[in-house]
Amino acid sequence: MGSYRTLCSAVRAVSALAVAATIAAGIAPARAYADPAPADLDRDVTTAWQQLETVVEHFNTTREGLNATRARLASTDAQLAPLGRQVDDLQRKVGTIAAGVYKASGQGPTTALLGSRSPGMLLEQLTMIDHIARGQERDLRALRDASARYETQRRQLKDLERQQATQDRELSVTKAAVESNLKELQSLRGKAYGVRAGRGVNRDAYVPIFPDDAGGAALRFAYQQMGKWYQWAAAGPNTFDCSGLVLAAWRSAGKNLPHSSSMQWSGVRHIQREELRPGDLVFYFPDIHHVAMYAGDGRVIEAPRTGERVSIRKMDFAPIFGYGRVS
Repeated sequence: MGSYRTLCSAVRAVSALAVAATIAAGIAPARAYADPAPADLDRDVTTAWQQLETVVEHFNTTREGLNATRARLASTDAQLAPLGRQVDDLQRKVGTIAAGVYKASGQGPTTALLGSRSPGMLLEQLTMIDHIARGQERDLRALRDASARYETQRRQLKDLERQQATQDRELSVTKAAVESNLKELQSLRGKAYGVRAGRGVNRDAYVPIFPDDAGGAALRFAYQQMGKWYQWAAAGPNTFDCSGLVLAAWRSAGKNLPHSSSMQWSGVRHIQREELRPGDLVFYFPDIHHVAMYAGDGRVIEAPRTGERVSIRKMDFAPIFGYGRVS
């Protein structure tokens, strides 16, 4: 089973690149013997997949962060452009205010005042010009301050974008390495599960009841995806990963969620198990690298993992981290 040892080593390297501190200690070591028993192989492959799924969610979270940063950067740039134009316009206006004092006589304001036939009118004009100038100076200072704040924010966002882009590139390498090993991983699962591996559309014959609310609409969408294959980092229309299925289902019900199970956990209202309704979310494992949708009667619908299809199963198939409701 040299390929088995190679896979374990590859999983170890891939996982360490993206989430070394979190998962390096938990990766199953390669078996020293040639033909591991099916139960051992089953357990090790399941453990390896959990590590890979953690990488998937780390990739999704980083990509979500990068997209959000780029959106904020575009918004900041959009606000900076008109601010710059306003500053330039006000500077030109302030620069021409003094010219108003000289227009009538072409002389300094004192000479103009002494030679004016209507000193009161000239004083009134000078007072008005001074008032306008002071007001525009205040506006100019406010615009300059706002422009400086946006420039500072833009520099910070550019720094963040560079950091996230570096992470994204590293995770893209990780993604390629993971994908190159998924076929072998599934082959090993096939040896552990036999003909069962990846064949079933539905592990459970349960048919949900769809309430007439947003949760019911999201659940109906998820149920309509039954039988579609798992594909990591996918959110439809033909393949899904776990958080991608939840994202697409709730988007069909008019709600936007991020493509990351841990970020979805952060964005929902946390509830108790006894409060679960169809369409609520169930989160798994301490690092929240898996999410499923509650389908009623103690069951969830999920995009399980590579080689398997969107299906329904009993809710307690893995350690549950918590429960959430989209609002």
